[in-house]
Amino acid sequence: MTADECGAALDAYVSHLERVVNRDPARPHGIVVVAEGVGKLLREKGVNLGERKIDGDFLDLLKHHLADRLVDACGDRVEIFLNRPLHNIRAGKANAHDQIYCEQLGALAVDNALAGYTDFMISQWLTDYVLVPLELVAGRRKSIPPEGIFWKQVCSGTGQPAIPIPRVAAERSREAQPKTPPQPMPLR
Repeated sequence: MTADECGAALDAYVSHLERVVNRDPARPHGIVVVAEGVGKLLREKGVNLGERKIDGDFLDLLKHHLADRLVDACGDRVEIFLNRPLHNIRAGKANAHDQIYCEQLGALAVDNALAGYTDFMISQWLTDYVLVPLELVAGRRKSIPPEGIFWKQVCSGTGQPAIPIPRVAAERSREAQPKTPPQPMPLR
C-alpha cells in the first residue's frame, strides 16, 4: 500500500469507529487493537494521521486523534484509554498452541469488557476459563518451585538451560507453597 492508501484506510477505520461508538447512545464504547510495529511501519511509509505526520509515539498520536474525532450521541467527547501491555520476551517462538491460547484469552477479555465487567483478569481453571477479580491477585506474587515439574516443562519447551538451585532456596520455595491445595469453586 502507498502512504496515501494507508492514510485513507486509517481514516476509514476512524470513521467506522465513530459509527460503532454511537451504535448504543446510552453506552458509547469501542475497542481498538493496534498490532506491535504498526506505528513504525506507518512512519517509514510517511503516512499522515489526519493532518499530522506520524512521528514519535504512534499510540499517543492515535489517542489524541481519536479524542479529537470521537463524540457520543450527545456531542460529548468520548474518553480514550490507552493500555500498553508489558510483556516478557520469550526464549522461543510462539507455537500454534500459544497462538490459540492467546486468541482465546484476548477474545474473552474483550467480550467480558464489552459486557460491562471491569477489574478482572481471565484465567484457566481446569478446562474452563474464569474471571478472577483483580483484588484477589493484585499485590501477590506467584512462585514456581524451581525443582518442580512445571519449571522443568518451561525449560524443556523454551530450550532454556536448567539452573542449579541452592538447597536453601529450594527449601524456601517449598515453604512458600500452600499446605493444602485450593479447592475448586463451582462454576455453574
